[in-house]
Amino acid sequence: MRGVATAILGAAGVVVLSGCLELGGSWGSTSATSTSATSTSTSTGTTGSSSTGGSGSTGEGTSTSGQVGDVCYGEEDCFKDNVDDLYCKFRDGACGQGGPGVCRIPNDGCVDPPAGEEEPVCGCNGEVYLHDCVADELAVSLDSRGTCAPPDGYYRCGWRMCKLGAEYCVVLQGDVEIYGCRAYPPTCAEPPTCACVADERCGDACETSREGELVLRCP
Repeated sequence: MRGVATAILGAAGVVVLSGCLELGGSWGSTSATSTSATSTSTSTGTTGSSSTGGSGSTGEGTSTSGQVGDVCYGEEDCFKDNVDDLYCKFRDGACGQGGPGVCRIPNDGCVDPPAGEEEPVCGCNGEVYLHDCVADELAVSLDSRGTCAPPDGYYRCGWRMCKLGAEYCVVLQGDVEIYGCRAYPPTCAEPPTCACVADERCGDACETSREGELVLRCP
């Protein structure tokens, strides 16, 4: 059993349940006290079996031991031998539809980000979390398929959410795509154009999103 702390972003605002964040540094752990606009409660903890890493399953086979590092095709593969703190972490952004995951121990010991430093991500359960660390602590894999509605002031960048008018989306392409948000250079006007990021890494592979924001795809 592990104590759980988290923070979830809603489309119309933020519901903060004391959480975790890693923004280029180490954040300490806090007590799992949760608050919302309408109620206050205390979280006593949960196990991986109550959270969702993704419901996808290929039906190709399963792990036999449920140990850390084992290949998994669904949550049930990581709950064997009474190891209920493990979850099936899918890294493909497709919640298991694109291939197997790996049994792992959820993150622990993160705290809420300072105001304005949130880095929202989309979970395979359709919830938006303040950071990928938060989703991992709750045993939730990340979803890049566009199933989450971005919070106010953000737009989709794979499983991440970038700030409208302030950040452009970076996609590191490969077997598993990695997404990130970077601040626009001071020379970028509104709306931004690919010319203003020409000197940035992968600036020659720039395109415009449907929201009018820039996306740089790095090979």
